[in-house]
Formats: sequence, C-alpha cells, structure tokens
Amino acid sequence: MPPLVSPPRAVRRRQALLGVAAVAAAASAAPAPRVAAAPEASWLYPAGGQRGSTVEVEVGGAAPHWPPVVWCSDPDVEATPRETAGKLRIAVSDAARPHVAWIRLADRDGAAPPRPWIVGKLPESVEAEPNDAVREAQPVDLEASPHRACVVNGRLQAAGDVDVFRVIAQAGQTLVADLDAQTELGTPLDAVLQILRPDGFVAAQNDDQLQLDPQLAYPLPQEGAWMVRVFGFPQQPGQSIQFAGDERFVYRLTVATGPVVQHAVPLAARPGSLNRWRLFGWNLSPELRQLELAPPPDRGELTLDAGQFGRSIEVPTTAEALVAEVEPNAPANPAEVPFPAVITGCIDDAYDRDAFEFSATEGETAEIQIASRQLGYPLDPLIELQDAEGRRLAHADDDAAARDPRLTHPIARTGKLRLVVADRFQHGGPDHVYRLTLGRAAPQWGLSAEVHQVVLPAGGSAEAAVVVERRHGFAESVRVQAASLPPGVAAEPVVSEAGGETAGKVVLRFTARADAAAASVPLRIVGQSGDGPALPATFVAPGSSRRLADLWLTVAPAP
Repeated sequence: MPPLVSPPRAVRRRQALLGVAAVAAAASAAPAPRVAAAPEASWLYPAGGQRGSTVEVEVGGAAPHWPPVVWCSDPDVEATPRETAGKLRIAVSDAARPHVAWIRLADRDGAAPPRPWIVGKLPESVEAEPNDAVREAQPVDLEASPHRACVVNGRLQAAGDVDVFRVIAQAGQTLVADLDAQTELGTPLDAVLQILRPDGFVAAQNDDQLQLDPQLAYPLPQEGAWMVRVFGFPQQPGQSIQFAGDERFVYRLTVATGPVVQHAVPLAARPGSLNRWRLFGWNLSPELRQLELAPPPDRGELTLDAGQFGRSIEVPTTAEALVAEVEPNAPANPAEVPFPAVITGCIDDAYDRDAFEFSATEGETAEIQIASRQLGYPLDPLIELQDAEGRRLAHADDDAAARDPRLTHPIARTGKLRLVVADRFQHGGPDHVYRLTLGRAAPQWGLSAEVHQVVLPAGGSAEAAVVVERRHGFAESVRVQAASLPPGVAAEPVVSEAGGETAGKVVLRFTARADAAAASVPLRIVGQSGDGPALPATFVAPGSSRRLADLWLTVAPAP
C-alpha cells in the first residue's frame, strides 16, 4: 500500500478546479466496497515449547482486530491471545506428544495461513543478547537436563547478528548441534553452524545438511567450554555478502552431549506384533542401540523412544514385509526381496549402489517410492528399474514436490526385475539412509484444495476449487462436500465424474443467508467414492511441504 501523504500543490489546485459538479458526482456514486485485511502471522517466537510448559509467544505480522480467534491443530496445545496485541500464551499439556502443531489466527475478515509450532520433550531456553562474540557466549547447561540435551530458541534479528552459546563438555563425548529453521519452521534463513574449540578457533562447520538447515556432530578431544556459533544468509541470495538478519529469521537449536538417535533399522513397523530395531546415532550405550516395541493393530504411526533420547523418531506401520538392506548388494549381485516390501537401506559411500531383485507378473503395475529427504536425511536419491539383464526400463530423479522420487511401471512380462538406488551427486555416508516402498499400484484418488480458507459475506457467496487427483486408472465418481457448516451457511455437494469436465477439478459454491451470524471456524472439505471412506481435501501449508486438512471458514457480517 502506498504511503498516505498529501498530494503535490499542483495536484491539489487541479482537484479544486474540478468544481461543484465533480463533488456532486462523487457524492452520488455508490460507496466503495470495504477492503478487508485478514490477520498476518509470518512467524512465531519462540517457535516451540516443552510439553508441560506455558510459553509467552510473539506473533510477527498484523492483526487489525485484536484479540483474534486462535486455533491449534493439537487439542493438547492451548493458544490464547494476550491483552497486548501480537502476544499469545501457549500452554502445552503433559500428555502432548513431540511433533509439529499448527497455529492459526483469524478474525471477522479472514484467517492467516497456519504457522508451525514445535512441541518438544527437552528443556527450552530463549536466546538473550548480547551474545555475538565468544566472550559474550550465552551458557547452555546440559547437565541440568536428564537427557544432557536442550533446545535454544533464537533469532538473527539484525544484519550482522551472530549468536554464540557455551557448553561445558567432557573429552570423549560427541557434541551434537542441530538447527531447524527452513525445514520445519519455513524460516527464509540459510543458516550456518560452527563448533568452536575452548580457545575460540573453529573445529567444525556445516551449512546445508538437510536442505538449508545445518547439523554437526563433533567428537570432543578435550574437556572444557566448547561453543556453538550460529549465523546466516537470506534464503534468496542478495547483493550483500554480510551476515544477514531479519525478525523472520527464527530458529530452534538443539544442543546435546547425551544420547541422540539419528535413524533406526527398519524405518517402518509391523502393527500388532513385536518389532525389533537397531538404533544409530551419537552417545548411544550398547543397551540403547536396541529397541523392542509392539505397536497396536490400529496405529498408523509409531514413535520410537526409549525414554532416554533427546530426539524421537516416528515410523509408519505397514502390513508389507520389512527388509533391512545387507551388503554386498551391488547391481551385479542384487539382494532378492519379496514383492511387495518396505526396505530400509543406506548409501554408505560415494560409489555405493544398492540393488534389489524381485519377481513380478505380467499385467501388474509396480509402484516404487523412496523417502529420505522428507525424513530428515541428506540423501538425494535416484531410482532405476531394470530387467534381469540390467537393461533400464524406467528411472526417476526428483518428484515434482520434493527430492524423493517415485515411479510407476507396467509389467510387460512375468519374471525378475531389478531396482537400483543411488545418490544423485554420488554422496554417501552412514546418515544417507532411506525407506524404499515397493508395491503394486492400485486405483487411488485424493483431494487437494487450492485455497486454505473461504471468506463468505453474509447474503453473498464464495467458491473453493478442489482438485481431484486420480491415479492408476481410478474411474469412479467422487462426491465432494463441506463436512460441517455453521447455521445459515450452505454448500451443495458436487460430483466429480471420470472422463468429464469435473474429472480433475470441482468447485464448491458456498452461500450465506443475509441474516447469517458472523463466524470464524475450522472447515473440512471431504470426498467419498461409493461406500468407501471419506477422505479430506488437503492444502500445502505456506512455506512448508506439509499438507494439512483443516481449512478455515469466515462468515463476514453484512455491512
């Protein structure tokens, strides 16, 4: 919006010469429509809190009508506005599980896109300036934590800002520093981590371990006051080469000398039976390298946590066979696996290529997908499907939305096929792990909303477009409707028919009676095919790759 300033003198004189006729015409014209300004929430700081705690949180952006409605995706996390504009109080239940909760601000004019807020299990603190120099390093007391780990909520607020933290550690421990800014929080920050020796010299540095977020694990050769230093640059490079700062540059730094789990083998679980995992990471004693759990039959995801780890790992459950890769399994000597199966593997070094052989039947369609980047690991995977003689049948690099590819391939002849996994840039290491899902494609569908909210004026209407994703020949009709609406609001269900104009997209039209009460509520749009389960329409959270199902509905009062 341009600044509100007085027009130049010549303009004022010209306006005066318009005369009485122009004034009368302006007075008789219809009034201009009110321009509504929905709340903005570009960041939350601190960006998370420990379960069982209450946190005072600052909201970045503008909320013209304070206090707003504040909604959270987790019922164990209660967010309420404070009397002071731009401030929230977030209370986290002891029962809350460590994960990403989503917080949304809304008022009579609309809603801000939801922002991530991390629920953790570790003690938390907030960065305090000045801490730019080594002599000003902010102390972090790891020994006060039962896990010898904690989280520091920080922000690089101004150009040239550098944050330094001091940790007292023992020789033989591995100091783990893990920073989250861009990956989970959507912060437009390209951060850099350094570990400094007690004399202030740099011992280790990392820039981009997971996308733009850095991680370091450094075995300490001596005891003393070691330091972790944070600085950064904008996600979108500019002309300046100085350290960057911005109120949006919010981060969460996890520092640990205690047990930290990086990955588990396998990276999946079988529900309803006893599962055994081998755990890999840092500062793990022999007894912490093994874990046994029996997930309930109806659990879709399982948290691996022995109670002594600073960080937990979540794995999906599956009814398919679980396979752990065993070397050697090069393309010349592939490992035989069942079909379908879920395989956990690792690209150990730059020259490693993992190969798996399976039997398929003519007429089937193989659906293959791999997960690594989305799980927090640095592998940039390539997958290639070959025949038994090693001739390429299909390959995939990056999926449209991520660096974890997938491919589907119709089986033309019964026999053995070979699948090869490698890193795109020929990188490798013990953290280059992946979960490879090898299955049979079946007709599927899903819904994707093109908007995160619907703003509906009383006495008026609004539309929401919903993309119907049809995969592997799905040809049935899908009925799309709003799951629940407040009194006075209606939306007629629409049907997506295969082969017609509605096959790939439908439009829901919402209407509100003139006397409909103002409302600001969550909204779900769902679809159903035949007697199958109802599936929600999801949207991509801005600044994130996460898909969320909770849209928002605002019924604006009549003028």
